[in-house]
Amino acid sequence: MVSAPALPGWVTQGEIKEEALEMIKDAIRGYIASLRKHGDPFPSGHEAGEFALVDVEVDTSA
Repeated sequence: MVSAPALPGWVTQGEIKEEALEMIKDAIRGYIASLRKHGDPFPSGHEAGEFALVDVEVDTSA
């Protein structure tokens, strides 16, 4: 699952990490295109929160 912290509520997922990242990129592109089309302002910057990327090994033999 991936999200765009500057865009609250924007979360997507994919079968694999690369797919999820491409999906959020496409969503962000669409959002920016919509802002431009409607003349809406871009969101202001936000303070980066704390985050962590972890690998989790899962036993799939069960």
